[in-house]
Amino acid sequence: VKREKLINATTFPASELLEEDGFNETINGMLTVDNFGLCQLVFNSSTGLLTSIILDNEPLDFEQNFFYYVGNRNYDHKASGAYTFGTSNIHAKVVASNVSLRLYAGHEVIEIHQTFNAWISQVIRLKKNDCSVEFTWLVGPIDISGRESKEVITRYKTGIKSNNEFWTDSNG
Repeated sequence: VKREKLINATTFPASELLEEDGFNETINGMLTVDNFGLCQLVFNSSTGLLTSIILDNEPLDFEQNFFYYVGNRNYDHKASGAYTFGTSNIHAKVVASNVSLRLYAGHEVIEIHQTFNAWISQVIRLKKNDCSVEFTWLVGPIDISGRESKEVITRYKTGIKSNNEFWTDSNG
């Protein structure tokens, strides 16, 4: 049995979010998704963005969002293009401050589907008997209105003390 509830972070107040579903609750404007008792993900119910992960009843700051750099069009320097990350500025622009959420809960997996805009979406997956959090994102086709190319990135900001070590299974 798959349960689903659409949350548009710009229209639903915290008091109306999924209390009847049993796999999450709202506390102080936060939406908590419980992974079968192993860990919890906490989302801001106003923005729809991830704010923290709770492991062994200890909250850990954990933020994630998408940004882009404006691509460099100056061909005298390193121009942006396929296989080339060339930017015209050192400051990234945030893609979305508010995202929509759609939650799915099954017997083995919980998925949180986030839509950042028309060209970026993401699935955050929690598996039963596993405390890992899986992020799978989809970018494109990228909006090029305004004749501006974009170099899209995702940024994770955590309170993890890891000596700047980070592991991924794809994209380097």
